Amino acid sequence: MRGASIILGAVVAVRFVHVVPRRRIPVITYLGAGGMYICLLHISFVRAARHHGLHEHVDQWHDQLAVITGAVLLAAFLASPPVRALTRPLVKPRIARFTGGR
Repeated sequence: MRGASIILGAVVAVRFVHVVPRRRIPVITYLGAGGMYICLLHISFVRAARHHGLHEHVDQWHDQLAVITGAVLLAAFLASPPVRALTRPLVKPRIARFTGGR
């Protein structure tokens, strides 16, 4: 079952690449530019929600809709220019810092 899930996920990912439009779509482009920030920073929010037991209260469809809406708003927040500027040293550190160069 696990192997089938992985293969299905890979197929879906490849098919998704084929439906991505070639022109710019402002919301998608905005979120895509901050994709690394969203990916690396969202885990702290997920862990905080799990720690406080939020997942135990998501039963009804409107609860699920609220979680999805919150996730989209969180992604937009984490992709915003101020958050990217503040967290750039953590997400994209300069290599010279680690090699002793300037």
